[in-house]
Amino acid sequence: MAQKVQFIAAIVHDPEFIIMDEPLSGFDPINVDLIMTELNELKSNGKTILLSTHNMQSVQDTCSHILLLNKGEKLADSSFSELQKKYQSKKFIVRYRGTKIAFANALWTDFELMNQEEIEEGLFEAILIQRGERSVDDLIGNIKGHVSIEFVSRKRLNMQEIFLDLVNNEKSEA
Repeated sequence: MAQKVQFIAAIVHDPEFIIMDEPLSGFDPINVDLIMTELNELKSNGKTILLSTHNMQSVQDTCSHILLLNKGEKLADSSFSELQKKYQSKKFIVRYRGTKIAFANALWTDFELMNQEEIEEGLFEAILIQRGERSVDDLIGNIKGHVSIEFVSRKRLNMQEIFLDLVNNEKSEA
């Protein structure tokens, strides 16, 4: 309750610039939603919010510009959409009609099949990981003619996955 009072006290005077440190820490899902709604309302009213948090979902949902730090070092400085373009997932989602065996055989060695399940009668969804520098075109080329393709998409990374990827790359470079 004290944290809610502090939040209200911080915004009651309608400031132009708000600094928040871990504003969602310790809140239940209902109050997280309430705070996020208010932060987005402030943002839409042109307020500048400096948000310091470990909650990557709130960063993804709220921030128009992101500065990621790890141990005091800058990892990234851009928008979420720019980060998603730069750090692409190696996972693909494919929905198809046909047999699981025909699909698996069509992948050859270009893609690794992680999981596949029947989501409705005769319609399967598979999750794949690309090997090397294979593209969506390579994937479609491999499976075309073996199964009927309903949907192909590269899985988009969320803010948590991007942050972990950046931190892990920093560790491997060290």
